[in-house]
Amino acid sequence: MYIAKHFQPHSPDAQANGQVFMPYLEVLRGSKLEHLIKTYKLDELQAEVFYPQQAICDMQKQMSEEMGLFSGELVAIGVKSIDSIGFPAEVKTIEDAMGMLNQIYQMIHHNIPKEEGWIFEKVSDKTLKIFFNSPYEPFAAYGYIYGIANRFKPAGTSVSIYMEEEKDLTVYRVEFE
Repeated sequence: MYIAKHFQPHSPDAQANGQVFMPYLEVLRGSKLEHLIKTYKLDELQAEVFYPQQAICDMQKQMSEEMGLFSGELVAIGVKSIDSIGFPAEVKTIEDAMGMLNQIYQMIHHNIPKEEGWIFEKVSDKTLKIFFNSPYEPFAAYGYIYGIANRFKPAGTSVSIYMEEEKDLTVYRVEFE
């Protein structure tokens, strides 16, 4: 089974849709990392064009190095990404949204292994386990999960998200209270 390494796409031919970059532009404007907009030419990118996946990995790595491993900007980018997804009306639960997240990941990337992306399992009615097999930085992925959990959580519940490592993968445990 393919296991992604952080900041190292499977192939130099791996590509990400320009949509993936758009939340970066929004979050980085006015932040301490605003210089990355020019460095990575974020304001010149087009949402419908595919770009090298390595560019996102390089940018995330630079963000982590400049701001520390837990970069609030990376989490904010993940949340913004989820906010921008127009989930179909039939998506009403976290499980529904997580089920679609891997499909979306595969659609907005080209030339990646089928094992790359998101896998989730329902551990119990109050716990989900989400596996992230991607070269992207795990705190941006945390933002995706945080965005989904808060958008689709059952009314009157709170959500806690824990990051763990398991079999060389980043795993997120989502618990509802």
